[in-house]
Amino acid sequence: MCGFTGWYNPKENLLKKKKIIKKMNKTLKYRGPDQTGYYYDKNLLLGHQRLSIIDLKNGKQPMNYKNYTIVYNGEIYNTCELRDDLIEKGYVFLTNSDTEVILKGYVQYKEKIIEKMLQNFIDELDYIPLKEMPSDIFDEANYGGYYNSYVSDDYFEGKINNQNIKMADLLVQRITVEKDKDGNEEKKVMTIFGILFGKIELEKSINSNLNITRDYSSSIKKTQKLEMDSYGFEKIFNVYTDNNIIAMQLLTSDIQEGLLDIYNKYKIDFHIIIKQNKMYVLFDTESMFEVFSTKDNPSEVLKKYFEIMTFIYILIEKILKTIESTQI
Repeated sequence: MCGFTGWYNPKENLLKKKKIIKKMNKTLKYRGPDQTGYYYDKNLLLGHQRLSIIDLKNGKQPMNYKNYTIVYNGEIYNTCELRDDLIEKGYVFLTNSDTEVILKGYVQYKEKIIEKMLQNFIDELDYIPLKEMPSDIFDEANYGGYYNSYVSDDYFEGKINNQNIKMADLLVQRITVEKDKDGNEEKKVMTIFGILFGKIELEKSINSNLNITRDYSSSIKKTQKLEMDSYGFEKIFNVYTDNNIIAMQLLTSDIQEGLLDIYNKYKIDFHIIIKQNKMYVLFDTESMFEVFSTKDNPSEVLKKYFEIMTFIYILIEKILKTIESTQI
């Protein structure tokens, strides 16, 4: 969670404005308390506040190479592959940071380096970096009529009980094309909220569909709604299935209690869908994990993030174990 500032003006000597860029940078101190760095040029000022995660000693920014300079916040997930590719082309690396990979990658490939960084997402997930909504989750819950795309720059993958899980922090968008008074079309993009979205590939197919949702005026047929034994659970959640027996086997009391606990603590709306040999989890986090000002406590935001991620991990693990032990 680094932060950076910049000021560009081709018509003004900005070297007289160094104090201003330093004041700008101080407002981001909470985002990057470990290192402060600046780059000064006649028409360009850059500042960077670093939260050191990768290559703690050598990854300071702004980072320079030849006549190129970069300030950067984030992480790319195919760093090693890109570095190896650039080494084969004769580049020498002085750090282990992904910042240097992006910088020298840009020198080599110019704007095409963006495609190479995103290729990791495109290859691994069918919804990144910008795609239409997955019908399994959105169309069946009346999202399709308004939200119609999403984008992500934060993706990871791993294994739970030796089964693949792929997750991303997504920004949900509404994209429309409108005409002005002259009849010219104009594309408008409005970002609505953020969600955590995961896809798990199951080794065992349940041969059924199960949808657990905080009700969004769902368009799923009410005849498919499952009546639950727990009033507390049924009061908050709706369960839709085409096989009541399998659904009751999977929705054990501890899974129901876990879902109730996370909702009561954070009031997050979410979906869990199990369909054949895939499971989807979606949590509407909105701006929950954003740090907007110095009044926000980054450590508390980070704590909340890891609490929810830990819950998701434990929940998925329980469901996977239940699926594995269920006679279906």
